[in-house]
Amino acid sequence: WLHAIMHYISEYVVQSMSSQTKCETCAAALLDDGVDFATNSILLSTKNCGGLVSTSKSAFQIAQSAMCIFRQYIND
Repeated sequence: WLHAIMHYISEYVVQSMSSQTKCETCAAALLDDGVDFATNSILLSTKNCGGLVSTSKSAFQIAQSAMCIFRQYIND
């Protein structure tokens, strides 16, 4: 479930960031790069009512790294 939750959070963050940035190249880098690797998630299909955007693999990897750092900080 952690993987699905990370996708949900990263899609929300990417949606917020891409709508606020004025740099089209930056916004395009955040969005899906043609590989939708979260389509099989029950959580995402249930929670997404068409409002979330698909996250790029790079943006998701950044979110995963942030989560790892956060979890290390909490466990120390």
